[in-house]
Amino acid sequence: MDVSPTSTDTVREERLKNLQHFPDGQRFVYSSNEGAYICNSATLGIIYRLKDDDRRGINRCAVSPDSRRVAGTVHSRDGGGVNVWDVESNQLILHIAHNKLSINSTSTETRRFGVQFSPVNCNLIGTGCFDRTISVVTLSGNTFTYLTWTAHSNSVTDVTFNIEGTELVSCSFDGTVKRWNITTGELIDVIIENEKSVKSIAFNSDCRKLMLAGSSGTTCLSMSAAPGTVLWKRNTHGLEVKWDPRWGWVAVRGRYKDGSSYIRILNGAGGREIRVFDGRPDDEENWFWSINFHPEGRYLLAGYWKGTIIKISNQNDLMEHIDVREVNEIIKGAKTWEEIRKVVGMVGPLSEEIQALIHLRVLLMTRKAPYSHRRDTRTRLIYHKT
Repeated sequence: MDVSPTSTDTVREERLKNLQHFPDGQRFVYSSNEGAYICNSATLGIIYRLKDDDRRGINRCAVSPDSRRVAGTVHSRDGGGVNVWDVESNQLILHIAHNKLSINSTSTETRRFGVQFSPVNCNLIGTGCFDRTISVVTLSGNTFTYLTWTAHSNSVTDVTFNIEGTELVSCSFDGTVKRWNITTGELIDVIIENEKSVKSIAFNSDCRKLMLAGSSGTTCLSMSAAPGTVLWKRNTHGLEVKWDPRWGWVAVRGRYKDGSSYIRILNGAGGREIRVFDGRPDDEENWFWSINFHPEGRYLLAGYWKGTIIKISNQNDLMEHIDVREVNEIIKGAKTWEEIRKVVGMVGPLSEEIQALIHLRVLLMTRKAPYSHRRDTRTRLIYHKT
């Protein structure tokens, strides 16, 4: 299926690099060859450009848990490194040059893609570089300290913190995914190896599962009892992977063999494909270049290389293709009537059978079930009063 721009698209001249939501979901950061911008999530319009007198290009960006800071990895053409902004004052607090973090004096590689704030410490940033190193940066006003170590035998493509903020997980073109102690830089374990190049990683909301996307496909790993155990795998190329933080969908951005792009929406529990969105195949500028879920799972932002951003709505474009067997996956995280009601309100396009199952689940969870149910020979759900 082709995705056409909606009426709320905003087209920018700069080349889009990355999209990241603020925790409240009301704003997001758009990074490009010309810098980074704070945008309105409702209209997709630019609110303001993050100030940088040198107008450095930004590859990847991250937002602190308190929404007060934005970090961005600087484009290699501008020397690499990391920028840190104060959002409220729109001031560039720090530009950390690449050579301030690098320990590899023989490498000329300055590309730096993975960057993330610690989920529990707004002064702590993790970042990975194509010179095979990882750096953990501790901010203190307009100064910083850092710990850098060689982490992989090839370029580091992405990093992410665990939920406690005590460990950093990294992936690389060398086909490995590793877990590190952020205080000492010591290797805790190799989660997986012997993969083809791994380009993106993402934890689910409770960090019990880890998604990998790369040349060998999309893989879901357990991170609880036996870290690294493969739960499921799809042999589809992936450049970027994101977990829906609320409902458990997985979005994978990748490319076909002809180079054209796509977004695949998968069920996080078993990897079943729910929907495929194909980017415009006419030229590179119309390829998908970044994806990011709303913090409450309301929609998926998708950005084209040429700067167009679209919203893919959960209730209209994703949830209408849910299999009956996935109903419990939809609402298993809901613990109050209000949370369940939000789910029920999102399932208008679903079949009557799925709606009936959700309604029954609501009644049972609230202990006000006036109905029992049975299935007839056609497996259609029947309600009758007890």
